[in-house]
Amino acid sequence: MKKLVQFVFFFGCIWSAQAQIMIGESSDKVETIPNTNTLYLPAETLNNVSTTSIYFVSNLTRSFRLLEPNSTFLADSLGARAQERTLNTWSFGVGVKNKISNHFFWDGGVSLLKNGESYAFSQSDTSYFYQTNYSYFAMPLRLNFTTGKTVQFYMGAGVIPQIFTKYRQDRQWTTSTNSRGQETIKSKSGYNSFAISAVLNVGILLRLDNQWSLLVSPEARWQLNSTYTKQDGLVHKARGYGITFGLVKNLTD
Repeated sequence: MKKLVQFVFFFGCIWSAQAQIMIGESSDKVETIPNTNTLYLPAETLNNVSTTSIYFVSNLTRSFRLLEPNSTFLADSLGARAQERTLNTWSFGVGVKNKISNHFFWDGGVSLLKNGESYAFSQSDTSYFYQTNYSYFAMPLRLNFTTGKTVQFYMGAGVIPQIFTKYRQDRQWTTSTNSRGQETIKSKSGYNSFAISAVLNVGILLRLDNQWSLLVSPEARWQLNSTYTKQDGLVHKARGYGITFGLVKNLTD
């Protein structure tokens, strides 16, 4: 009996020691449960944050017009105006462009925009010339597709709402008596106060550093409504093919 008690006591001690070892081992194995409430933003998401830039541009355009009788009113003949030719005009603007995705951005701004045409007549010792400018406060808005990094190529299309500000015509002439003269005619009345044009552009954006880029962009403009009022005998719609130069400054990386 005594031996049986000693055996049970010895077996109990061994079992207790093993249980303590097992408990100690399990306490070292801590299972980590993911926190599903944590917001995780992958690196590629951070890299796709929209980039905003401002631009300063000037535009040289070879301007012309579509001119035809107004069939809905008292149509006039074109007369000598049928011989009008192109006129080079300068426009200036500032604006903002914003990245929508890796391959698309929009841009919009304000500009001082000019359209025009010219006329030249010369015969023997008589000549007559004029240059006509139509000035607008314009608000171009475009959507562009782009590709590339250091050198970006892009193309886009949009509309240009325009508020008429001034008509100006500079005239020069000589007569058979060899006298010369010139005059300037300015007006703000008799013209459509609002015009809208469609614009198509392609371009190159050359990145100079992290802040500045150089912009070169050929563009074409087509005015969609007449420069003149509905009661005028002629319909005048400006056309322009030119090139835009400018600087772009990044506001965010």
